[in-house]
Amino acid sequence: MTCGSSDHEDVHSRWHSSVMEITWPSYEAFFSLTPIKSRLSVDFCCSIVPGIVIADFLTLQELTISMDSHSMPTATYFISRPPFTLRSLKVTDLTLGPEGLSSFSPVWACLTHVEIDIRQPKAFPRLLHLCPDLSSLTIGVIFSYTQSLDPFTHTKLQSLCISRDSFFAGTPELSGLFNALSLPSLRALEARNCQPWPHDELKAFLTRSKCPLESLIFGAGVMTTDEQRAEYVAFIPSFEVLVDPMRRGCVA
Repeated sequence: MTCGSSDHEDVHSRWHSSVMEITWPSYEAFFSLTPIKSRLSVDFCCSIVPGIVIADFLTLQELTISMDSHSMPTATYFISRPPFTLRSLKVTDLTLGPEGLSSFSPVWACLTHVEIDIRQPKAFPRLLHLCPDLSSLTIGVIFSYTQSLDPFTHTKLQSLCISRDSFFAGTPELSGLFNALSLPSLRALEARNCQPWPHDELKAFLTRSKCPLESLIFGAGVMTTDEQRAEYVAFIPSFEVLVDPMRRGCVA
């Protein structure tokens, strides 16, 4: 749907399966279609928004929102009252720091899956703190510097994918993150476009976390040696190390 098109016709034309995609149709058309969908995608970047909040979607489980800095207040209002059914959130077209994450705070507590880009190292532990029940996280890093991070443990995260966002030209600095985090429930770790790879920091992270890791996946843009991968296996002999330079998307 594009801005300025016919409301009812475009809203209905974007329905497929249980997914509804909108760039804010008229108030009447929107509410006539609201209550029954479990998945919703909303683009706030070209929108004139009535007083609608996410609580109006009574069975919503998965939400994708696209926004920029100008539309962020609108998006923040929209998700200010999340339904108890919501479990998954994907944020596109905007990177967030700790303050931006905090502005979304009503929604984080109920989530088990998040896909998001962050622009400061401190945003990573902040996100984990806001999402105590998070089990799966796909995160794009848009920073190339370190920050002093306090140690932080998240006990429920099982799947983590870290990547450098495609439009970010810098080199992501991940050593500080691995030095600060402990993830004792982690079962799958994937990395893409992260070079140089913090080998020693990852070993320390695995030792400290004592996690039941089952797979370690190095996708496109991650360089490791046979010796380094052998060291990882020595820590957890039962897990699989996969090198796939063609792999460009994280699988949740």
